[in-house]
Amino acid sequence: MHIADGLISAPLCIGGFAGGGIIVGASLRATASRDIPRLAVIGAAFFIASLIHFPVGIASVHLTLIGLTGIMLRGAAPPAIAAGLLFQALIFQHGGLSTLGVNICIHCLPALMAGLIYGIVQKSFGTSALVSSVTGAFVALTAVFVAAGLSYAVLSLSHPGLQALALTFSLSNALLGLIEGVGVFFAVNLILKIKPELLNT
Repeated sequence: MHIADGLISAPLCIGGFAGGGIIVGASLRATASRDIPRLAVIGAAFFIASLIHFPVGIASVHLTLIGLTGIMLRGAAPPAIAAGLLFQALIFQHGGLSTLGVNICIHCLPALMAGLIYGIVQKSFGTSALVSSVTGAFVALTAVFVAAGLSYAVLSLSHPGLQALALTFSLSNALLGLIEGVGVFFAVNLILKIKPELLNT
């Protein structure tokens, strides 16, 4: 899901930094100091998830955990995701520094959406294990699909000639949503058994 350096135009890179800065800045202002340890732990899990790769056709995709990150951190998700993306770019060359802002937007917007939908369902239908697990699976799957769609849009806008490649890249990542959906179903179920307050923020 990471867009590497040199694949998108300078205006999109600049716009990405502006949008990413607004998202992360607003989130930091709304994040309480007591939430920092939880943010750090979940951000570390988001970072490590990039090491688990799956071959899909001509591409290779990896777990993102953006849905689970959004569920567990809600509005505090962007700083954790942004830090993870920065270190992924610096250490493993996943993505790039010039495209960091765009990658932050691509990952953070679906995560925020996942947290919002999960919270609405909790308030409307309760926090039973079945409802929470199914909702978690749905928002995790949807978050990956949305991120893949955003990646396609950004690549297509920047280089219309790369639409076929962008579509292949995005579809490969969208397939990952099915894996993440199943994984988050069981993850939410487990968290509800051992530490449910992590999901009831």
